[in-house]
Amino acid sequence: MKKYIKTAEVSRNFSSTTRLLVCSDSAYSINCIRSWAPNWEKKGWKKPGGGIKNLEIIQDCYAIYRRIKKELKLTHVAAHVGTEGNELADRMAMLAVQRKEKKLRLYQETMDIPMLLKMRPG
Repeated sequence: MKKYIKTAEVSRNFSSTTRLLVCSDSAYSINCIRSWAPNWEKKGWKKPGGGIKNLEIIQDCYAIYRRIKKELKLTHVAAHVGTEGNELADRMAMLAVQRKEKKLRLYQETMDIPMLLKMRPG
């Protein structure tokens, strides 16, 4: 979900006519922000049967989502089925794990997509 926060924060640099499409293979993340957070917020950020995992991240994402939801579309895509963009995002995440990246940063190297797609999936 932190990806959503960073993507949403980046969107502030664009004009009000910019539209963003965020594709995620995590239906859970999308549902947290788009579907469940409004009710959780109304109920004091509680849900039946226990606490909300990653609550602080969800609250941050939801706050940004509310501000830009007219310009933002969240879409679920299937994971590990060969969709190039999703597979590339997966490999880039694995690369960040291997390099022990702690913060979001721009990929500075030449984008060798075939090489990145040959990496082990996450």
